[in-house]
Amino acid sequence: MDAQQPTEETQAAETAWENEFISRWIDRLKHTYSFQSHDKDPKCPFGAAMMSFQHFTTRIILALEARDPGIVNMTKCGYLRLIYSRLPSFHNLQGFHAWVADAVLKHPQRRNMKQHQWLAIVDYERLGGGLLRKCKMAFVELNRWFREVSKPENLVRDPDQLYLFRRANGLKAVKTDRVGDWEHQECQVCTEEFERPDTIEGERTPQRAPCGHVLCKACFKNWLEQSKGRYTCPLCRACLVCGENNCIFHSIRREPTTPMPMPDVLRIIRGRSEELLHGLAPSRYWVLRETTRYHRVCIRFYNRVLDRDGADVDDPVYQHYQQRRDEHWDTMKGEILGERMVPAGRDEARRRV
Repeated sequence: MDAQQPTEETQAAETAWENEFISRWIDRLKHTYSFQSHDKDPKCPFGAAMMSFQHFTTRIILALEARDPGIVNMTKCGYLRLIYSRLPSFHNLQGFHAWVADAVLKHPQRRNMKQHQWLAIVDYERLGGGLLRKCKMAFVELNRWFREVSKPENLVRDPDQLYLFRRANGLKAVKTDRVGDWEHQECQVCTEEFERPDTIEGERTPQRAPCGHVLCKACFKNWLEQSKGRYTCPLCRACLVCGENNCIFHSIRREPTTPMPMPDVLRIIRGRSEELLHGLAPSRYWVLRETTRYHRVCIRFYNRVLDRDGADVDDPVYQHYQQRRDEHWDTMKGEILGERMVPAGRDEARRRV
């Protein structure tokens, strides 16, 4: 039997429902998911990212008002709900700004799902092109990211705190045929002669900073390891990410040491396990890795202080450190065993070692 054809009355009802549904989304995008003001600093990369997302939202609004079939269908299928739900309040500019900064400054595998998807949309918006394709690509990128984050071999490792400085710096390799243009034929920090021919892995390969200074690769690398939360030129102190003097944006709160490995913690608290993730679901393991990172850093820091040769166990300072270490262990044990959970991504600036 042929499927019953919709009547004019049914079609009219469906059209009316669709118009009301789209109108509600337009209103929501304009008044709930739009920034009512913007960052006044033109150099702020986080404010610029927010404005790129606002441009994306404005284009969505215009497409819905024009009843663009692709965007309307995408909205009816729930894609906009997945994009905009559980984002910070657009009316709290400072809070949203901090959320973006947190996402940009840390390793991609430490971001939560909403942060990574939001940044993917910003990146695609800056590239230009069709709106519908951008939305689809953002979900493709989110799936790729989720698969990578969920790999056990990635979960058991703590992501590098200096990822941004290592991967997003403005250092550029300098070709040997430009050596004649330089004022110096050797690194101005270590005074070693630059390697020729240039090799990507060569420690003395010359690199040019955004400020224009040329040093060897080894000195830039050593300077990064000794940095206190900012990655600047050793000669003029300009930011090695953006090139600006007195940059206030590309700064992290440097951890005093690397975290105690999560597998070691789980072996102590939950006992030995043949499974790499100790029987935990990948999503649960990720949450525990991030919520306990601060405690694991503190425990390793205190252990190094307490395990020094000649330490006086009767010293009040020694006993204070011992007490603080035990407090971190107790708190972390409660989080891992489910006695008390701390939301992922809490403000680390409030934490003190």
